[in-house]
Amino acid sequence: MVICIDFDGVIVPYKPFCGVGIFPDPLPGISEATKKLSLHGHLLIIFTVRNEIEFLKKFLKKHEIHF
Repeated sequence: MVICIDFDGVIVPYKPFCGVGIFPDPLPGISEATKKLSLHGHLLIIFTVRNEIEFLKKFLKKHEIHF
């Protein structure tokens, strides 16, 4: 199953733009939740309108958020 997850509001709390590559801390439990979904064979797609893809990838890996 494919699951789309919105970056702003689901992975991190929604906040106005603070600068390129600057993101708030992830919401509590998101790392564990994405890990469980991934272990159960779900394909996780992170949806965002941000154009900071490389910064986002580093952020997700740093916080062990599966995608």
